[in-house]
Amino acid sequence: MRLVTAKKEFEEQDEICETEIFSKKSSLKSKSKETLPREKFLSSGADALSNAELLAILVGSGTPGQNVIELCEDIMDDAEGKLGVLAKRDVNYLCRFKGIGPAKALTIAAAMELATRRRKEVDSYRKVRSSADLYQAFAPGLQDCASEEVHLALIDGAGNIRKIECISKGSFDCTLLDVRTVVSKALLYGFTTIALAHNHPGGSTTPSQADIKSTHEILRGCQLMRIRFIDHIIIANNEYYSFSDKNALE
Repeated sequence: MRLVTAKKEFEEQDEICETEIFSKKSSLKSKSKETLPREKFLSSGADALSNAELLAILVGSGTPGQNVIELCEDIMDDAEGKLGVLAKRDVNYLCRFKGIGPAKALTIAAAMELATRRRKEVDSYRKVRSSADLYQAFAPGLQDCASEEVHLALIDGAGNIRKIECISKGSFDCTLLDVRTVVSKALLYGFTTIALAHNHPGGSTTPSQADIKSTHEILRGCQLMRIRFIDHIIIANNEYYSFSDKNALE
């Protein structure tokens, strides 16, 4: 009886030891996964990392049941694998993910904002030769916006965009019916050539009847003040519609 009891005790101790060893191995494995993006970045450069791995460096750690890469893969999957969609997620939305608190959500949001500002710097003083040039200039400030915004480009005599400014957030037709908002900005800064752009968060670049009506109102106002209104573009899902290309500003 003693031998049987002793054998049982030894077997139980072995099971406990195996459980502890497995637990340690799992912990090390998890830790290795969480530090892997940083090591990979240092050894191979940023290009070698996926979006989820780069995001994992910002987030830093996962949860007891999910390592940081798996967590960030879930976040990217929810954003359809697109950074543009992720950039539209606010802090409250990001906090819905288990393991993402306000601090980590703010880190992600700040990184997205820095990326947007960097693109704006690159597109400053762009030469305008076509609607595509205008799109490249306006897109960084509009394509990631969760709500509708209207931006105004002020263009010098040589055809260079010297300044882009957000003139309103909200409904396009409600904003631009006040022609003075646009004309006064051009006169204030001393420019006689302008272009407009606004985004459609819904994803379609097709102009609404309100878009068309507002654009014609702006065109007439600019003509009265001898300001050249060269184009109005609508941006959505990395595409754009140009009123000028469609001969709708004549």
